[in-house]
Amino acid sequence: MSFGRHANTQEPEQIFNMLINEPKDSVRVRLLWVFRRAAIPRLDLKLFEWALCKNKDLRSAAISALSQVSDKKIYELGREIVLNQELFEDTVEVVDLFIKNYRNDIPQLLLTSLKGVDVDEYGMHSIGCSIIELVDQNCDSELSVLFNWVYEETPCTQCRYDAIIHLERLQQLNKRLINECKFDASEEIRDFVSNLNRYPN
Repeated sequence: MSFGRHANTQEPEQIFNMLINEPKDSVRVRLLWVFRRAAIPRLDLKLFEWALCKNKDLRSAAISALSQVSDKKIYELGREIVLNQELFEDTVEVVDLFIKNYRNDIPQLLLTSLKGVDVDEYGMHSIGCSIIELVDQNCDSELSVLFNWVYEETPCTQCRYDAIIHLERLQQLNKRLINECKFDASEEIRDFVSNLNRYPN
């Protein structure tokens, strides 16, 4: 990942060519890591195939690489994975595909799928972080519906705090949630809501 950030203009292309011609999944995964924070030089059908393959590590690495690019095909891939509940639960990184490929149907699509999602605490945290970044990069008030899920379902204190901050900025923080926040395990969240003047006790 560090190499991808600091690579010169020729190196990503060289790595990408190695990746496309590499026969071993384990090596493909490591080569894909280069593109976790750096744009892939071009889209290739193999990347989409790997994003739906049975190898979880390869699938995750391919999705991370594709999430750095804006393209209609990537949005469609994200929808396909999210609508397949079983695949969504096994590939929580899929939310990242929508950060640079946002459409107006994303809030409801994710909300519907998240209601039935069954993942561990790490998965909840990963989805929560991705939702926070999704909202930061796409100014759409409709995304506020996802913050209630982040607050109520994610174990990460920072994710829950960020969700509350965003809801307040969007003026979507209701009394029920305020009352719940007053008893949050996080002192930072409790202090934040106790200093809100817009909401009477």
